Amino acid sequence: MVAMDPVIQAQANLKEAERQFKHAEEQFQHDEIPKERLDELSRLRDIAEEDLRRTEKVFGTPIPDEARWSGNFRPA
Repeated sequence: MVAMDPVIQAQANLKEAERQFKHAEEQFQHDEIPKERLDELSRLRDIAEEDLRRTEKVFGTPIPDEARWSGNFRPA
């Protein structure tokens, strides 16, 4: 298993949460899902945003692969 940068993972989680929420908004407008489900996805999106902020605070911004493997990156 390849270890993934925690910030990149948090960004991906937020992107997916936003995608699901946007889809749920469309479904709600067509009466395909209840308001409770839309609210639940809204809360999950908020949690993903908080998680990204916390992760960036702890780990900083991710190191781009081209910098990481170029020989210019020196771990502290």
